[in-house]
Amino acid sequence: MAAKSGSELDAPLLDRSSSPPPSSNGAAARKITAWMLRALMWIVFLAWILVLLAFPKIKLGPGSSGTGIVLLLFAAPVLSLALLATIYLEIRIKPVSTTKKSQPAISLWTCPCLVDGLLGVVSAAEVLLIVAFVGYLVWCLTIYVINDSDLVQRFMKFPAIREKFLPWELWTYVIGLRFGFLGLFCLGFLLLPVARGSPLLRLVDIPFEHAVKYHVWLGHLTMAIFTIHGLCYVVVWTVQGRLEELLAWQRIGVANLPGEISLVAGLLLWMTSFGYIRQAFFELFFYTHQLYVVFFVFMAFHIGDLSFCISMAGFFLFMLDRFLRFCQSRRSVDLLVSRVLPCGTIEVALSKPQDLNYNALSFIFLSFPKISFLQWHPFSVSSSPYDARDNMSFLIKPLGSWTDELQKLIKESTNKRNACPVLGVEGPYGHESDYYLKYEALVLVAGGIGVSPFIAILRDILHRYNMKHGNLPKEVTLIWAVKYSKELGIINLVQPEFIFPDYASRLKLTIQAFVTREIQPDIEEATPLPEHILSFAKKPDSKPVSTLVGTYSNLWMGVYIAVSTAGFFLTQTIMEKFFLGPMTVPTEGGSSGGSVSWTVRAAALLLSMTCGVVVFGGLAIALWNWIERSRKGRTSGCQESIIGATGAGDKVGVAGCQQHSLVGPWNTVYGNRPELKEIFAGFAKKWSGINVGVLVCGPSTLQTSVAEECRANNLKFGSVAFHYHSVSFDL
Repeated sequence: MAAKSGSELDAPLLDRSSSPPPSSNGAAARKITAWMLRALMWIVFLAWILVLLAFPKIKLGPGSSGTGIVLLLFAAPVLSLALLATIYLEIRIKPVSTTKKSQPAISLWTCPCLVDGLLGVVSAAEVLLIVAFVGYLVWCLTIYVINDSDLVQRFMKFPAIREKFLPWELWTYVIGLRFGFLGLFCLGFLLLPVARGSPLLRLVDIPFEHAVKYHVWLGHLTMAIFTIHGLCYVVVWTVQGRLEELLAWQRIGVANLPGEISLVAGLLLWMTSFGYIRQAFFELFFYTHQLYVVFFVFMAFHIGDLSFCISMAGFFLFMLDRFLRFCQSRRSVDLLVSRVLPCGTIEVALSKPQDLNYNALSFIFLSFPKISFLQWHPFSVSSSPYDARDNMSFLIKPLGSWTDELQKLIKESTNKRNACPVLGVEGPYGHESDYYLKYEALVLVAGGIGVSPFIAILRDILHRYNMKHGNLPKEVTLIWAVKYSKELGIINLVQPEFIFPDYASRLKLTIQAFVTREIQPDIEEATPLPEHILSFAKKPDSKPVSTLVGTYSNLWMGVYIAVSTAGFFLTQTIMEKFFLGPMTVPTEGGSSGGSVSWTVRAAALLLSMTCGVVVFGGLAIALWNWIERSRKGRTSGCQESIIGATGAGDKVGVAGCQQHSLVGPWNTVYGNRPELKEIFAGFAKKWSGINVGVLVCGPSTLQTSVAEECRANNLKFGSVAFHYHSVSFDL
């Protein structure tokens, strides 16, 4: 392979345009409308909280009327908040994150409180939420026990009950029932954090990679409660010699066998989701997690439609998100350009529509069908939205069988015309705000390929300086630990001189690199700049990423949610009137639902939910997709990016300025890890009267160490406040 010139080594992966994404135009009417929507959402939220406070005392009978009331009380508020959130996100004038001079203040959300426990790094605000959530469950259980004590005493007066149950057995039955209701309450929240494109997460600016830990916490709690629920009944049946009850599938009332199937599926999910198993056997974790379908379906068969509606909203929003992601991922996307760096890390670029927005903290999920149809892996962007409006870049480091196969696939496809591998894409996802811009100083701590999002952040800040944006961070320090010196060249992808040649006069950029497994530089391996080893470019009509997911159109997301929800209620109404209604025979008390199997009613509810999402929501997606495909000029910018600089469709653009290496003997330590305690102590002495943003991306041990130093320095109540942010993706 021919050697590359110095200017070509400095070149970006694609020739990029620095024109910024279009900014939103504010108006007084929009501010008023946004304020009204925010007030309405608070009203709905507080009303929902009141319903939850009354949860232990709500008693409803079976039948269509009872199901409708439960939907109104528990599902309607959550679905209404999701719909209102999409409108609010579109109407509001998005605040611009800028550095503000303010007194150092510790924030509950960014102040680590617990750092080395089973829950990982937990902020002070999260501790308060955990205490409130667990306290609510304890309060509910207390109310249940108080109310049930009189009930148990009355039941024990009946001879038939005394013959069948001892007092402790009846109490065990009742406690098992109440734990089942508590589990249903937790189940309603379980899937909300993993609806990746959920407007509720975007409303509170909690990205999926951060929210996933809430799903983990809720999963452990939910399965612990359901396990206690099941054990209570099994213990009583074992003592009484009635284990045949395990196989009972009652027509009316709670069906035992579906509950056991659901519990077994849940236990398999739970056992394979613990940290060690998840990391050592990720594919086992991934495939067993697909049993969530069995878990929820048989849960509905177990408890019937009435009780399932308590937790239905979270499941429905997850179905909406999952179907939307399925539709987006069906469109194949071409790799625009790719190269393999000396350390083996792969840099790839994908074409995207110009109006598909993302930020420097965004990430996407990628799937290469030639490797696996089912496996999807998350990757942080390594480009700034100001780099180009028609493409985005990512760094992929081979760390396992999937990424190793990807590296081989790209090498095999190199320089073969029209042989570019296709892939599936979900996303982009990420923060709604560029929160890192509000700090006067930034500390970026990375381990290995964890530097990828920080490359995007640095490029973003440099672009903003070049465009003369005001109130930006004045000082950025990158602390980066790698195993081998050949990895150091990755940081030169920041290309500060290429973006803003005079950056040193405006921004103080400090890089401290640590090579942990070498005691001196490896002359043969180390290269000051990333060498362009392999590359290929697809022809200009490359298929871009679909805009169905991400921050493309909040209004279309609102239409999708509204149409799907309306379709669900319409289908359920038709089911009640023409299918379930004729099967219902009024009971002696005058209530309905006496002759319809609970399993049948649950199946009808699940069918209505599926119909609402797939049929009605599918129509909205089809219209959305048709309009997207009809937009002109989607891919015209791709041709300019690839061939505009060189005039050749199979080469990368060549930059016109010489870039100096950002790492070298002057800022690299060999054979040691960063002494974070000393480093942060130096920061505390160096800075005074400012808020410092500390962003970390790397293994859990690195996150814990950084969080400990932030907490220790904040507890000193000095003149500097360290605000901890994890941008690591712990799946």
